[in-house]
Order: sequence, then structure tokens, then C-alpha cells
Amino acid sequence: MKNVAIMTYHDMLNYGSFFQMFALQEMLKSIGCNVKVINYKPNSNKFKKAVNNIKFLKYIWLLVRNDRLWFEFNRCYDTKINKTRVVSTLNEFKKLNSEFDIFIAGSDQIWSPNHYDIHYFLDYVDDTKKRISYAPSVVIDDFSKQQIEEIKKELDLFYAVSCREVTSNNILFKNFGINSTVVLDPTLAVNLDFYYSIRSEKTQLYANDILCYFLGDNDYSKYYDDIKKKYGYKKNINICIDNKITSNILNLNDVNPFDFINYIINSKIILTDSFHGVALSIKLNKQFIYFDRFRKDDPICQNSRIYDLFNLLSIKNVSYSDYRKGNYKPIDYTKVNNILNKEMQKSSEFLCFTILEKKYDK
Repeated sequence: MKNVAIMTYHDMLNYGSFFQMFALQEMLKSIGCNVKVINYKPNSNKFKKAVNNIKFLKYIWLLVRNDRLWFEFNRCYDTKINKTRVVSTLNEFKKLNSEFDIFIAGSDQIWSPNHYDIHYFLDYVDDTKKRISYAPSVVIDDFSKQQIEEIKKELDLFYAVSCREVTSNNILFKNFGINSTVVLDPTLAVNLDFYYSIRSEKTQLYANDILCYFLGDNDYSKYYDDIKKKYGYKKNINICIDNKITSNILNLNDVNPFDFINYIINSKIILTDSFHGVALSIKLNKQFIYFDRFRKDDPICQNSRIYDLFNLLSIKNVSYSDYRKGNYKPIDYTKVNNILNKEMQKSSEFLCFTILEKKYDK
């Protein structure tokens, strides 16, 4: 049995971060691996530098206001995620080589240049150990010359590299000469039973018409009433992580990840600007309207993540822009699921071939 370590974002106040990690952990367990997530905590020097950063001050403000939500998330992390001891220094990372056979980087935006950290490229792993990436996202092409040199040195030691989007594949090839395999985000690659096994049985508590879940700074609340009237909906819920309170609708800021799944399942339509809000809606076969989170001229625009996914699954006319122009069309999930099942097979085969070096067996 292989001992596998996952290097990804964790302990974050983010539903997508939680579920991509949890889903990948369960996928690896299903093929017979012992799995732990590396409990990486940035060192004190980085912490001190962050103190002077206004984003850090905002983070503290959110921490104070979201203590209940942090409690709910931590409970899910502590009960569902198998983690290593805390590691911060390179020496502590290197000690993990004696405990694991294989190290996996991914998924999520761990390789993005706008929050660069060489540890997410597995710089601490011995040459005798197998390094693999599973579905990291790299949709911002803004690496410095030094970053490119450091990253290429590490990627050349990988046994296999996969990524989440066609855009990511193109950026990896352009900057590092890496031919990667495009695979599904774990939230889409995992079997559907995974979600129904973790949801609450009290489904009637989550019945809803419109579920709103937004991460960006844009205020789309002015469009809600029009959508409600068009479809004859009445009940509208806004799930907010950073206290983006919206007037005239029910705001919930203490929803744990498992209840979040329940709200998606029991809503008639989801309004979101989130990649994982879209991914989970697709996985659970829910209708949704997607709102662009970033302006096209934004230097950190990441909208391509969504449109690459739409192209992969042949999903069209589901954006708010389409809705406003009268071109919005409900998704035919019979066609989408056929494509999704093939991509799930491809993603599972990648893991089996690279980890177990054998063919994937359903």
C-alpha cells in the first residue's frame, strides 16, 4: 500500500478549497492509498511580513467577524481531513521523505504566480521519491525570470504533471517546456456518491429557490429581483464568507461545507462567480447563472478557468451576459454527464497509472 502526501491549500475559509482537498483524499483512498495532507504553516518570517500587509489586516477583521464560520470549517477539517504534523521549515518538510512514497501537488491555484511558494512545487522531496501533480491551476501568466528558473528545476524532477485547464497547460508549456495532462478538478472527478454520503439527512431545512454564492467584490444583488420575477421564484438565500451582506434576502454566514452541499442540492438555481460554485453545481446537476468575477483587463483575471471548463463539457449560454441578452439556456445534463463521465475516467486513469502504475479498474 502506497503512502501518499498531498501538498495543497488547507485550513482555509473556502468551500472550494475544502472540497478539492477532501475529494482528492477520498479518490486516493479508493485506489488503496494511505493518504495525508501536509499540514503546512508558513514560517514566522513570512508571518511578520504579512503583518504589514493590508490584506492581512482585512484577514484579521474577517477572522473576528467569522468566528462561528471558522469553528464550523475547523470541525469539518478536523473530522474529515487526515493531516501530518505541522511543518513550516525546509528541514521539517524533508523529514516527510521518511514517511511517504509519493508526493502530490494539487489541486487548486497552488502554482499561481500571484501567491508564489516554491514548496508547492515539492522542492523538499528526495530524488528517490515520486512527485506528481494533480490538477493545479495556473491561469495567470506572470512568472518572473527567477521563478521560472526555480520552478523548471523542480518540475523536471516530476514523474508526471497534470493540470486543471487548457490555459494552465499552455502556460506550463510556454514557461517550462512541460507537456501536461489536463484532468478534472477533484470536485468533479470524484464519484457523485461522495456528496450524498456527507450531506445532512434533514434536507427539508435547506429547501430554497435561488442560492447566491459570490467571492468577488462586485455587487450583483440588483439583478436578483429580475431573475426571481422571470422564473417565479420567491425564496432567495445568500451564503457569504466575508460578510458581503445583501439587503432584502436571507444572508447566512455560518454555513459549514456539508450544509453548503445541501443548499446547492436543494436550490432550484445557483447564482455564482466562483469556480467551485460552478463545478459543484455541474456535479450535482443544478441549473446556474455564472457571473464574471474579474474584469477582462484585470492583470489577475482568472475567468478563463470557468470558460475552459465550459468548453470541456460543451456548456453554453449560462452566463449573466447571456441571460441579459435573452440567450440563456438551461443545461441539458444528459449530454454534459456523458462528457463528464469520460473525463472522470481519464482523470482516474491518470492517478492509477502514475501512482499504482496499473490500469484503472472501476
